[in-house]
Amino acid sequence: RVVSRFVALTVRLVTLGMQSRSVLGELSHAELTSESTFDHAANGSQGCRFIPNRSTVGEVSKMMLEQQEDLAPANQYESVLAGHLLGRNGELDKAKVLSFKSKPPPPEASGMDTARVLYSVSAGAAAAKAKATRLIPSQPLKVLDAPDISDNFYSHVVDWSAQDVVSVALGSTVYMWRASDGRTDELCTVDGDRNAVTSIKWTQEGGHLAVGTEDATVQLYDAAQQRQLRCMRGHGDRVGVVGWCGPILASGSRTGELHLHDVRIREHLVKKLMAHDGEVCGLDWSEAGALATGGNDNVVHVWEKEADVPRWSFREHKAAVKAIAWCPWNRGLLATGGGTADRQIKLWNATNGVCIATTDSGSQVSALVWNPHDKELVSGHGYVNNELNVWRYPSFQKLATLTGHKGRVLGLALAPDDSTVLSAGADEALRFWKMFEPRGSKQNGNAEAAMRPKTIR
Repeated sequence: RVVSRFVALTVRLVTLGMQSRSVLGELSHAELTSESTFDHAANGSQGCRFIPNRSTVGEVSKMMLEQQEDLAPANQYESVLAGHLLGRNGELDKAKVLSFKSKPPPPEASGMDTARVLYSVSAGAAAAKAKATRLIPSQPLKVLDAPDISDNFYSHVVDWSAQDVVSVALGSTVYMWRASDGRTDELCTVDGDRNAVTSIKWTQEGGHLAVGTEDATVQLYDAAQQRQLRCMRGHGDRVGVVGWCGPILASGSRTGELHLHDVRIREHLVKKLMAHDGEVCGLDWSEAGALATGGNDNVVHVWEKEADVPRWSFREHKAAVKAIAWCPWNRGLLATGGGTADRQIKLWNATNGVCIATTDSGSQVSALVWNPHDKELVSGHGYVNNELNVWRYPSFQKLATLTGHKGRVLGLALAPDDSTVLSAGADEALRFWKMFEPRGSKQNGNAEAAMRPKTIR
């Protein structure tokens, strides 16, 4: 009887814990101070020499730090006693509350004039070195709970609108989280016992959301009024990816078909393309209206505006290509990433069809996002490392590796001010990473001018 009552109490506590879990509730929040940009080892023998280390502080110094009273001798007797205990001159005068790990190493003996070398370094070289070694916080700014998020590599379940609203698909329901005040609203729930939301994408102005479903429909919602505007049919299987180019909505399905919808007219389906031999699992529009698609057949197609056949077909990947991103500041530059059997990130010149750079990322590539103001690329990864990487273009120098997800990174989204990258993980968590300077900031002033869209060379 005692055992049965204990089991019943345990079940009750677990049930209460599950009921108290809130959708998109905040799990953690970090202030992005200088402390969060360093990884401190737990062992006191490791660390930065500029960080105070309590283990090297003397006992008298610890007493000064921990006690509030005045430690100066009150009379002649105490002065004599302090002199015998702490030394003739008194350790109190020399005690240090802040002690650093170690002193900087002395310069190596040489005949070189160090001052002359120091001032002979050009300002351009110093600036380039500073940019290459900039600090990216290793901890997320915020973490939100995302219960029931689908652990499906082929789905696209998160996006961030121009109106600063994050949409996330959790099972059969789409939620909206407003970054300005942290409010969460339910936008819609798709009908059907076995139905689920498999893809979402905001329009460029951020007022409407396209939703692809497991039962092969594409739905359009008004976010402000939180109501469905229309439901478009035509696909034969789940719609795993959708993307906007003005009023034209592209949708890709498991059958390999690519549909182009003009949402302004009643007969919305304006073009049907048999794009891939496998599921269409990635697509992205360029600012010029070119469409790049990736499929489970390991192929990347590049379609010119209103074309019926692809201009280029890239077949160098050895696994499904979900991660696809056009560069915002270099027309014709396309980044693609392959799945677990490939792990490659490739950069393509879509003007002449040449692969200009490639790197082995070491993990399944699930998403790619460009820095709009600098020559950097962010990649999200699944098996085996479940991490984010920041790369320098075009050298693929790794600037940072961000860890924390316990499951694969399902997707990435960029904030409307271009400063924060959101990662959605199969561990049912949304992590917000402070990566770049906000658009229009003083630091980005010169970079924005240099990064104006241009033709790849």
